Amino acid sequence: MLAGSGPSWKPSGTYSISGPVENKSPLGGQATFPTDPYMGRVVRIPGSITGNFHIAPMNYLPNVAGKTYRATIKARHNSAFVGDSANALIYLVRKYDKDFASVADIRAAALTFPAPNSIRTFQVEWTSDGSSGAPYILPFAYVSGSRTSASMSIDIQSIEVVDITGAAEVAANLSNNYLTSAQTNAAIAAVQTSLSGQINSGDTALQSNINSILGLTISPSSALATTLTNLQSTVGSQSASISAQGAALATLQGNASASYVLRAKAGGASALLELVAADNPNGPVSVFRVAATDILLDGSVAARQFVVTDFSGNLVFNGALPYGDTRGWGPLPDSFSIVARDPASTAAVLQTAPTGYILRLATDAAPQVVEIGRFDCSAGERFVASYSCAGNSGSNAQIGIQYVWFDADGAVVANTGRYTTVTTGAWQSVTTPAATAPAGAAKCVLRAVRIGGGAGFGFLTNMEVVKQRSGQTLVTPNSLTTELVNTEDFSAKGLAVFGGALQSDNFNAATGTGWQLTKAGGLKIPYLSVSTPILAPNAISRMVSVASSEVVAPGTGLGKWNRQYPPNAIPSGRPGPVDETRSGYADYLTATISAPYTYDLYFWISATAGDVVAAIFRNAQTSQYNGWAHRTVLDSHTGDSYNSGAIMGVIPGVSGTQSLTLAFAGISGSSWTSVANATITLMAVMK
Repeated sequence: MLAGSGPSWKPSGTYSISGPVENKSPLGGQATFPTDPYMGRVVRIPGSITGNFHIAPMNYLPNVAGKTYRATIKARHNSAFVGDSANALIYLVRKYDKDFASVADIRAAALTFPAPNSIRTFQVEWTSDGSSGAPYILPFAYVSGSRTSASMSIDIQSIEVVDITGAAEVAANLSNNYLTSAQTNAAIAAVQTSLSGQINSGDTALQSNINSILGLTISPSSALATTLTNLQSTVGSQSASISAQGAALATLQGNASASYVLRAKAGGASALLELVAADNPNGPVSVFRVAATDILLDGSVAARQFVVTDFSGNLVFNGALPYGDTRGWGPLPDSFSIVARDPASTAAVLQTAPTGYILRLATDAAPQVVEIGRFDCSAGERFVASYSCAGNSGSNAQIGIQYVWFDADGAVVANTGRYTTVTTGAWQSVTTPAATAPAGAAKCVLRAVRIGGGAGFGFLTNMEVVKQRSGQTLVTPNSLTTELVNTEDFSAKGLAVFGGALQSDNFNAATGTGWQLTKAGGLKIPYLSVSTPILAPNAISRMVSVASSEVVAPGTGLGKWNRQYPPNAIPSGRPGPVDETRSGYADYLTATISAPYTYDLYFWISATAGDVVAAIFRNAQTSQYNGWAHRTVLDSHTGDSYNSGAIMGVIPGVSGTQSLTLAFAGISGSSWTSVANATITLMAVMK
C-alpha cells in the first residue's frame, strides 16, 4: 500500500520500475507531497513533466499462477482537461525476470477521469500467469507525459493492492452451513455450526454463543486448512470467552506455515497459548508463546537462555518487522524505508538478513528518527537495548536506538543514545550497555536513529528494549544481573571486583584500615600478626619499605646497591663506629621508612665468606671521618669469616619517619672492598 495516511509516500514509493530493490531511489524528483484538505497527504505530479512519471512500490510481488489481485487507486485531476489529459493516468502490471529486468506486461488500464477537480476511485484486477522466466511482477501507476499540460496536475492519495484469490468463495461459504465445490482449478469444502441462546430478565441479558468453522481450500499452487471455534457467554457487561484458531498452509513455491492460537478471556483477565511454525525459501522459524498472570510449571525446565524480567516484554513495537510494515510506529522520515530479505539479491546484506523485512536508513545530513515505542518509567529504572544491524559495502553509518526521557508534564528531561557504526554488509547482533532513567523521568519514547552524515545505507531489525527490574534477576547470554548472590562456593575467571581489586568495605590506604588484594599481586594489610613466620632461604632479596610512601632511594633501582666509589672514594676512614682505618670504598643503601605507629626495626645482612663490617645510620650527620659522612648510629656489627650466616640486629622502639643509611663493606687486608652476593633485609614489626 502506498498512502499518505499510512507509511509516507517517499520512503515506500519509488519512480524506479526495474532493477534490485536496494538500488531503487525514493520517490521524488518532479513529484511533491502536499497535504490536501480533502485527501490528506498526496503525491502531486505536475503536468509539466517531459516524459512518463512512474509511481511504484519499492518491492516486487511473486508471480504465482492463479493469484488474483485488485488494485485500488484514489486520485484527482486538478484543473480543466487539456487535450487528452483525462486519460493521462495509467495503471500497468509488468513481469520481470530473476535479474529484475522487464519481460512483458500482464495488464494495462487507462484510468479515465470523468470530470476534473473531483476525487475518483479506480479499480484494476488481474491474475498472475506464473511464467517460468518471470518470477516477479510489479504493479505501478504512471502519468503519461504526452497527455499532460503545464496548466494541470494529478494528485494520488493512495494505491492499495490486495490478494482477492478466492474472495468470492469465502463470502459464499460463510453464507452457507455446508459447502462442497469441485472445479477445474480449485476444490473447496466448508462446514459451519452455530449455536446461540439468550435469556432476557428485566434489564439484564444472558447470552451464549458457540461457533465452529472448518474449511479446506485446494488450488493448483496451494492447500489451506483452517479451523475456528469460539465460545462466549455474556451477562450484562460481564463476558467470558474461549477462542481456538488453527491454520495450516503449504504452497508450491516452497512456503509452509502452521499456527494454533488459544485465547481465554474473563472480564479484564486473559490467558494466551500460541504456537507458530513457518518455513520458506528464506529459512524456518517457530514461536511458542504463553501469556498469563501466573504460569506454573510442574517439573524440570531447560533452556539455552533464560530471561527473568517483569515481562513488560519487548518495549519496541514491531521490532522484527514480521509483517513488512511499520505498524505501531510513528511516521517514517523520507530517508527511511522497509525492504525485504532477498536471497537472490546481489547485495549480501539483503541475502543474509536475519528477518524477512528490515529497516533501511539512508544518508541524510541531519539526524533522522522514527518512533518505535513508548512506555511509563521511574527514575533509576534500567533498560537494555539490543538489535541486529549491518551496512552495505562502503557504508559508514551510525545507527541504533535512542531513549528520550520526559517528565510527568511532557517536558524532555534528557536523551540517551545507544549507537553502532556499521561499515560492511555483515550482520552483527548488538547488546548495548544499560540505560538508566534520569531523575524526574516519568515517560520514555524509543526511537530508531541514524546520526547525520556518513555514507551508504544502515539496516536495523530485531530491535528490542527490555526492562531490568530492581530486586529481580535477569539471566541473559554471558550476563547475570541481580542484587544478591549467596552461595557456598564462588569461582570467577580473572579478578574484577571493585575495579580490579578485592578489598574489604572499610579499606582506606590513608588511615591504614581494612585490607586490599590487587589483581597485579599486591597485598596491603596495615596490621599483620603472624605467630610463626617461615621464609625460604633468599626469599627476601631486596630492601622494601613498609612505609606508606614505599620509597627506596637513591640508587639505580628499587633495592639496588649504590656504590660510592668513584667518585666518593674512602682513601682512609671508617664506615661507622668500627675502629678501623683502611683505604678503599664501601657500598651503601638508603631508604625512607614511615609508619603511623611504633615499631622495631630488624635488619639482616648475609654474604659469602670474608671479613665484613656493617653499620646502619639515621637522620642528620654528626661528624665526618676522612670523607665518610658519619650519621647517628642505630647499631653496628663486625664479623670475621662468615662461611654461612648473617650479621643481624634490631633497633627497638622506632617511630615516625626514618631516613636510613646502611653501610656495608668487606675487609681485604688494609682496604675496604666489595662483597659479592650480599643479601640485605629490613623489616619493621609493629609493637
